[in-house]
Amino acid sequence: MVKRSNVELKAGETGNNVAISIPVVDRGRVDPRIIIGAKVGRDKNDMSRIAV
Repeated sequence: MVKRSNVELKAGETGNNVAISIPVVDRGRVDPRIIIGAKVGRDKNDMSRIAV
């Protein structure tokens, strides 16, 4: 499944917009379900850095 997802889902590039979902336990009834952010780069562990 990991091999398939690596082929089908490409890693985003710096500057792309991303939607980050917020778990139900971390938000109130009127809070948004997602936050829009921008990918600003990668860190030393190959994790994406996202600015909101």
